[in-house]
Amino acid sequence: MINWKRGVLRVWKLLSLVWFCSFAMAAFGASNPDDLILALGLGIILPGLMYIPCRLLIWILNGFAEERLRNNT
Repeated sequence: MINWKRGVLRVWKLLSLVWFCSFAMAAFGASNPDDLILALGLGIILPGLMYIPCRLLIWILNGFAEERLRNNT
């Protein structure tokens, strides 16, 4: 079976790091506390929300790979 987990989770980790760093930089440049809370909150929440579609993508890709292997044998 083809293991899609490693690639998809690597992309998720990279995007999470980029999102967190960008929102952290926005938080340091925030002029008022509301912007700071919003930027840090989004930097933490968005990667967590992206984890669900990544797991769904892994599930779908593994299903297609299994079907392909079944058809080839």
